[in-house]
Amino acid sequence: MAAFPRIALLAALCLPGLTLGEPQSAATGETYRALSSDAQSSLDSTIAAALGETLQSAVEDFRVGTTGDGSLFYQTEIAALGAASDGPREWAQLHGESFCIAAGNPQMAAVAERFGAVARPYPSSTEALIGLKLGECRIVVEDASLLENIAELPEWRRFNRLLPRLVDADMQLWVAASTPELQEKVDALQQQWHANGRLQALVQQAIDDVAFQAYVLADTLDCH
Repeated sequence: MAAFPRIALLAALCLPGLTLGEPQSAATGETYRALSSDAQSSLDSTIAAALGETLQSAVEDFRVGTTGDGSLFYQTEIAALGAASDGPREWAQLHGESFCIAAGNPQMAAVAERFGAVARPYPSSTEALIGLKLGECRIVVEDASLLENIAELPEWRRFNRLLPRLVDADMQLWVAASTPELQEKVDALQQQWHANGRLQALVQQAIDDVAFQAYVLADTLDCH
């Protein structure tokens, strides 16, 4: 059964009012939302909100994305997570297998081509993780920092087999401001937040949000 109908059916039976987005086509070209916990919340929105609050500007004045424009705020690699008992032990074992992934992930096509795997994109990182638990894919490919945190949680003990980071498959988030003057302030904050740990705190907040939403959703779907 397709990922969305199965998840949505269980959600509808267990928690009326809970709605999930449909898995996206790998060819949609949808903009990637890093560490996305739901349809609205992601690391992108967290960074933009923090910048807006600090600089007293509208959130819309900051464009956060993977384009390479502006100032680099976040960089990591991808990793993969599978079942502890029978999940793939190495990337090469993904050949012919499906992998869950957040829609728009810039490394999605590369992973599919490099390992001969089939991408199953979901609207958020949370839903990609739940797709793994429901057996919609053999493994989930995501932000390495997120998966390393997830693998340590007791509720993921049946799905804590990590494949190592692909060091040549990096993920980046850049912030471009609406004006040159505002960009100068963004550049200064980027340096300051890197130095004082604020950026890492924002990243951890986004990771914790994904983990919490996945816990709540998994618990809800378990009611069947």
